[in-house]
Amino acid sequence: MALLHPTPTNSQGITTIPEKGLMIGEASEMGLRLERLYDDACDVGIALRSHKTGEVSRWYLLDTITDPREGELLGWMFKPCSETVARFPQLANFQLNVIND
Repeated sequence: MALLHPTPTNSQGITTIPEKGLMIGEASEMGLRLERLYDDACDVGIALRSHKTGEVSRWYLLDTITDPREGELLGWMFKPCSETVARFPQLANFQLNVIND
């Protein structure tokens, strides 16, 4: 399995809530683009470039969140990929919630 190189998304507008293990961002602010992460799988996710360090972390799509009554797309929930957790263990228990604004 080879890693693909999705276009990194900027983390500038993301709010981090460490005590909840949560990062929250808005799709339009981030310029969200879901892309394949691996050459032999259909999994999609994002690459996130830290605006503080310039380092890139990779996040896989865990869930698409929709309004159950109207079917409206509300957002996406991501978890860090295993290679990201290996490089940045502090992200192991985090989730990234991107709001479809």
